[in-house]
Amino acid sequence: MASANVGAGGGSGNLPLHDRGARQSRRRPIRAAFGRLSEPRTLSYDERTGWTHDFTAKSPTLEASDHIARAGRHAEGSRQEVLFLGLYAPENAPDWCRGAENIERYWNAAEAAEKRKDAQIAERVIIALPKELTLEQSRWALQDHIREFTRQGRVVQVAIHSPENDQRNLHAHMQISLRGVDESGFKAEKAREQQERYLYRSQYVEHLRENWARVANRHLERHGHEASLDHRSYQRQGIDREPTLHMGPGDADRERRGQRTEIGDHNRAVEERNARRQEQREHARERAPATAAHEKKHGGAGQEQPEEIDRRPLLAERKKLVERALVDRVPSGWRRAELADVARELSPTYDRLIRHSNHLAGEIAKAEKAANHARLFVARAEGTIEDRERDMSALRKLAHRSGIWPDNVITEGERDKARGERGLHKRQIKLGAMIGQKNVVDRRAEMALNDVREAAEREMAARRALADRARTELSEIDAKLDVAARDAPKAGWRPRMRM
Repeated sequence: MASANVGAGGGSGNLPLHDRGARQSRRRPIRAAFGRLSEPRTLSYDERTGWTHDFTAKSPTLEASDHIARAGRHAEGSRQEVLFLGLYAPENAPDWCRGAENIERYWNAAEAAEKRKDAQIAERVIIALPKELTLEQSRWALQDHIREFTRQGRVVQVAIHSPENDQRNLHAHMQISLRGVDESGFKAEKAREQQERYLYRSQYVEHLRENWARVANRHLERHGHEASLDHRSYQRQGIDREPTLHMGPGDADRERRGQRTEIGDHNRAVEERNARRQEQREHARERAPATAAHEKKHGGAGQEQPEEIDRRPLLAERKKLVERALVDRVPSGWRRAELADVARELSPTYDRLIRHSNHLAGEIAKAEKAANHARLFVARAEGTIEDRERDMSALRKLAHRSGIWPDNVITEGERDKARGERGLHKRQIKLGAMIGQKNVVDRRAEMALNDVREAAEREMAARRALADRARTELSEIDAKLDVAARDAPKAGWRPRMRM
């Protein structure tokens, strides 16, 4: 699973949105030519390929949306077929936030809702779909995974792709809005949730990977497949196996045509080493009965074969324990809740004051930036005056100071300096007032926290105790499942995710 951000003023991770035509000029000259024009781009027909290129200027967010939907100029010559396209939103969201027919309208509205020209509009996620599931079953699994975002108020565009030469490589692209929506439209705030996802981005990505593995495993089990996914690496799972590298569509196509690639050679070498490891394990397994008989004959204790364990009740209990193990985390689930998080849930007053304090902190930062600009303006005016006086003769300085022959450059510099000092004075007054207001709000927030501190500490301790007990029981169940997998292995089955 890969993730990238899409902004209003820049590119989007793996998708280069700047001058794509110039990068492909050797294959598509007409596209490159139109890509370099400075005036607004339109449609152009390429007689050599028979393709109509859409060079209508679009925002980066809409370009990213067209890319995953293989629409607009991204439809030409695509080797991947779009099998499904949809737009999902929370239940209370307006109708224009859902449905494939509203994709362009929604992303246009999402960009219009932002004030900053460099605001981040969305993030992108790429998911590999299990080859055991059909297209319809994969769509159901994706819809369950999308609820992870829609319950936070976010809108998700999803597209399922299938490469033309490899039907097993089904994958989905998701473009997820960063600003939430409700019944009245876009929410007024997004900074808190976006900042939390950024500060804890590694835990956030780990949470998304774990959630997708859990959803996919549930659908695989529901449709009678014994295969399962695990978001952890082989090393974290305790599996003695070397991972291969991901092969992109270009290298995969060259390998199918018989051309050797660097990644292909690397993966073949890894597969050979893994095959040798498997042979060694099978050889040791074949010798195990003889070794046990030898130990028994010579007084060894020998090892009794354990009884086969039924995994179904263990898996049912594990699902309940997973939910209990998450009670000590924030609602989004990717980090543990602290005392302030629990207090904000218990006290609406404390939550309101913290929101107000965070808003004032942002306004103070803006005011400090404006004051620094005013100081720089004053310094530039003073520098202009000093440079001009350095170049003037003594007689010219005397004429200027007496008012007989005023110097225009110095006069304008003094006027700019006075204007900058007035602006700096106003900003300093505003900054001081906001700092005082924030101090008052922080003191009130501290008082509100003290009012619910004991209750929040009890609640947090209870949640953590419940989650710790659930994790301990999960470890015991995982150990039993590992024993069941080792003693009665089945094709394609691997131990389930641990917390």
